Amino acid sequence: MPDQRHHMLFATLWNTGMRIGEARMLTPESFDLNGVRPFVRILSEKCVRDADARQKMKCARFR
Repeated sequence: MPDQRHHMLFATLWNTGMRIGEARMLTPESFDLNGVRPFVRILSEKCVRDADARQKMKCARFR
């Protein structure tokens, strides 16, 4: 099983161009596989989780 997880992690990193820190912040809700074009919502590494139970994200906004 770990080999399959490592393979999926590497494939996700390779195909999306995200960094490992961004990949660590992925949740099942980050993936939209039901549309015409599947995609992944990637949060910037500038995001941090709140300490409260809801686990909200605080992200720096780039213009």
